[in-house]
Amino acid sequence: MWKNLLTLLISLSLCAAVFWWLAPLLLSGNDSELPGYDQLVSYDPARPGGHLKPDINLLVGGGRSGQGVPWITNSQGFRNRQEITPEPAEDVLRVLFYGDSFVDGMRTGQDNTMGAVLERELARRLERKVELIISGNNNPANAWYHWQTHGRHFHPHFVILGLTMGNDLTSHNFGAGVLPVVESLDYLVRTEPGTSMAGVGNGQAMIPADGFLPGQQRSRWKISAAVLNQSLAQRFPFLAHRAPPAMGPRPGAPGQAMAAGFFVSLGLYYRGSIPFIESVWRDFETLLPGFVAQMRHFGTRPLLINFPTRIEALPGDWARFADALQLDQSRFDLRAPSRRVTALCERLALPCLDTAAALEQGQMDDDVFRPLGDMHLSDHGQTVTAHAIADFMQALVPLEPVPGPAENWLDEYRSQVAEWSKQALLQDAPWLNPETGAANLNLTDHRPALETLLTQGWLSDDDRGAFWGGEGVASIRIPVARSGVNYQIRLLAKPFLAQANNFRQRVVFSIGGEKIGEQLVNQDDFTQIEIMLPADRLDNPWTRIAVEFPDALVPAEIGVSSDQRRLGIAVIGLDIEPGESPPL
Repeated sequence: MWKNLLTLLISLSLCAAVFWWLAPLLLSGNDSELPGYDQLVSYDPARPGGHLKPDINLLVGGGRSGQGVPWITNSQGFRNRQEITPEPAEDVLRVLFYGDSFVDGMRTGQDNTMGAVLERELARRLERKVELIISGNNNPANAWYHWQTHGRHFHPHFVILGLTMGNDLTSHNFGAGVLPVVESLDYLVRTEPGTSMAGVGNGQAMIPADGFLPGQQRSRWKISAAVLNQSLAQRFPFLAHRAPPAMGPRPGAPGQAMAAGFFVSLGLYYRGSIPFIESVWRDFETLLPGFVAQMRHFGTRPLLINFPTRIEALPGDWARFADALQLDQSRFDLRAPSRRVTALCERLALPCLDTAAALEQGQMDDDVFRPLGDMHLSDHGQTVTAHAIADFMQALVPLEPVPGPAENWLDEYRSQVAEWSKQALLQDAPWLNPETGAANLNLTDHRPALETLLTQGWLSDDDRGAFWGGEGVASIRIPVARSGVNYQIRLLAKPFLAQANNFRQRVVFSIGGEKIGEQLVNQDDFTQIEIMLPADRLDNPWTRIAVEFPDALVPAEIGVSSDQRRLGIAVIGLDIEPGESPPL
């Protein structure tokens, strides 16, 4: 009898192992040959349509494995079949819809995207022609630059800014590629060369320890169950709903989680202060007023649509997520970010829709998010959201004249940007004097700070601790905390001198390719090298100075030592002093 029972157990185990191995092949299709979303996007600020590649008409990977869905973009890069003319037809209501993969329809067929459903629904309700233009932009900063450069030239009646709470706030380009300039209402932002669509993010910011259950309260069973559910969901598609929500590149572990993941930015919900999270709120609360004012300046009506994460909209998903990471749920407020966005919209008189309630209601009929913890909306979820937006917009038509910004708005916004810039700078450079913007840095006390300022072209000398310049062009990054004033910088440096070959070292400074000064150093000891930086050549919040050393020497080549490096000067200190305003 025992032998029969053992044989049965072995047979069942073998069957289970075979089924485990074959399940993905039997229960799902093969979409390895279908293009994925990453093959459909490429950032190009000059493209009129946004970050989607133009002239695409093919099947791409859909919401389920093996399911191809049609994906079409026009020659401009909009996710529309038709080309977009500069002016809408007289009887057409034109809507420009900005957003990331939530809006441009990752893994969603052409006619099932949120925008396509909204276009049909608005046309039905308003009994007029509607043209909805889908422009993929990775975050609100990119959308703003697109609007200023391209979008406004299409003269939409409405602009919808889709805000994906999962990552739009914590992974953005404002201040790091898309920069405020505040020259006029026509020109409020610019891009730096080489800007990518990806946001800056912060992989180092973590949830504080009090965001997790104490060690003795953690449930090994719940941790194991989360791991098992994730594994089962990946093998068996009919169990996909049991997977905890995805977080990002590092999924986290009990007692450890990133504050800013790719898919869930948990730090936004934490009841406490996380410096990085406060900084991204400061960025967004500076960006949005400028974006809204510029849209109104050009005569369009801005709207904001808040797309929540699945842990906000679905209580069961929050429970699975919290169990997987062993979070102390009392330390998180899932509605706090949406309340803060709504409050900002109210201050700006900006119509704003939070879609969390609609998604929670829609979940009663079918899954509103894609399986396996995916942050993206399913086809059903996009339909639910589109209908909620149509309800919201119906009350905003017929169209009324758009009031422009107040007469003194630009001056007020310039002050707001100056304060934003100062706070961002103090976060990146905490060693700056917050009142004067000055700094006095030396190797002994401030080596990490000097490493962030003496960037390209400087060689660290581990023996003497100095930073050597001489090999090509070196760079110095200077934090500019005060606008409109000259700056004085002083390098405490020693030149490399060889009496038989060279009794001096010239140090040449330039900004943006234009020479701003030159110093001659001929004392064989540490001395101060001073240079004045003109106010009109300084970029806020950081200015990059190029430094060249025309007299640099290689010790090995002149028989002084075996050192193969080309040496100009050795720096051990840096002083930064904002001066007075230049004379008119």
